[in-house]
Amino acid sequence: MYQAGATNYYPLMKKELDLAAITSQLFLGVTIECARCHNHPLERWTQSDFSGMAAFFSQVRYKNAGPRK
Repeated sequence: MYQAGATNYYPLMKKELDLAAITSQLFLGVTIECARCHNHPLERWTQSDFSGMAAFFSQVRYKNAGPRK
């Protein structure tokens, strides 16, 4: 369906909580999945950090521009 990999990233992850967890792992190399439910026991990531990242992704919208010519 989509030719470029970057266009496939967002449509696969619809929920902002999932986008926050996957993006931190993929692009930042940091696992903050634990902070979804509780403060990370061995790292400095808190639920507030996770909520802040998810809040950022709650503003991202998919724009269907149609096929390129």
